[in-house]
Amino acid sequence: MNHDEDEQRYMPRPTGPGISDPAAMAVASLVVGALSLGGFGLLNGANFVYPLTDGVGSAARAVLAGLLGASFALAAAILGVVAARRTHPGDPHWVARIAQAGVLVATVAFVLRLVATSIAAVEVSTTGYTPPL
Repeated sequence: MNHDEDEQRYMPRPTGPGISDPAAMAVASLVVGALSLGGFGLLNGANFVYPLTDGVGSAARAVLAGLLGASFALAAAILGVVAARRTHPGDPHWVARIAQAGVLVATVAFVLRLVATSIAAVEVSTTGYTPPL
């Protein structure tokens, strides 16, 4: 056995479960993406924007809330992409599939949030009515 063969041998990844574990990031991406798609709890941008913007008009509130909700969905999509890129040949196959599903769900949530935000902005600018996001 020469030295070149020894360097090219497969070595398993020495990390254990933790925050940089691809399986944990893939599951987190799927969960956060699904919650963002439904607009539940803290992933809805309106929960943060409306209490802080008392002096701002309703059009700006609706747009800011929609953009913040879309950014939460985008963060879940980025988390899924990072999880998919960190998969290792020794990882189970479901890790990559869950990461891909998380990216897909979060991307759908991101696009729908942007569409809802643009519709709300047009609605506010033409009629003055602020639809709930």
